[in-house]
Amino acid sequence: MTKQVFAAAGATCITLACASSPPPRELQDARVVYARAAAGEAARLAPEALKEARVALVAAELPYREGEPAYLVRDRAYLAIRASELAQVLAATERTRSERAKAPGAADDVRERLSAAERRLEQTNESAARRDPAPEGELPPARGPATSALSVDDEPRGTVITVPATALFPSDRADFLPGAAARLEPVAEALSEERQRKIVVETRTDSVGANVDPGLSLRRADHVRDFLVSHDVNPERVSVAGLDEMPVNVGAAPERQSSGPPAVIVSLRTQSQ
Repeated sequence: MTKQVFAAAGATCITLACASSPPPRELQDARVVYARAAAGEAARLAPEALKEARVALVAAELPYREGEPAYLVRDRAYLAIRASELAQVLAATERTRSERAKAPGAADDVRERLSAAERRLEQTNESAARRDPAPEGELPPARGPATSALSVDDEPRGTVITVPATALFPSDRADFLPGAAARLEPVAEALSEERQRKIVVETRTDSVGANVDPGLSLRRADHVRDFLVSHDVNPERVSVAGLDEMPVNVGAAPERQSSGPPAVIVSLRTQSQ
């Protein structure tokens, strides 16, 4: 009888010892990470994710309180930590998205730079004209692309400046038309201020049929790149691509495919793209 009493007392002591043992480090970390998430932006910007993190933390606390094996507590604590971290990441992502939605797009910034460059070049042109007037009857070259001839748009690949190729090149050649350099000067000046993104010069021609010049698109892109570099655009940031360099479909007529009217597209992209 005495042995039975001692045995029962021993079992009670063992149970109490398990319940009163300090929580594993992983569970302590899970509590800290959840508290940080709950005190931050997650409650406002990612409430559902924070709720799931709370459920995961409770699931980790339960086996500890019931004296379950330590490995089970650690495994659930690890999941709770990841759930709280996910809530923080989702909150930060939502905050960034909201800030970008409120801020003007990158295209707006490029448009402003282009407008400022055109104003500066126009002032320079007027000053030069006063100092050295053109002969009577001779018109100065067109300076800067007209509003209807240039577009700036934000696309998934980056900010895209599009100029009709017909304003810069003859229909079947890669050298500039008269006045083309003057039209590109504002673009070059605006891009010379670019410090964060890489610049890709792409061209699209309207050449079709059996007499297609397969290198025309790329030569035009090279010509524009050389112009930009000669006007203080960082050469390490500028690359070229010919949009028409596509294989012809097997069995189809020997035509070069084209995805739109002839154009010169200067695409500004982040370094990771």
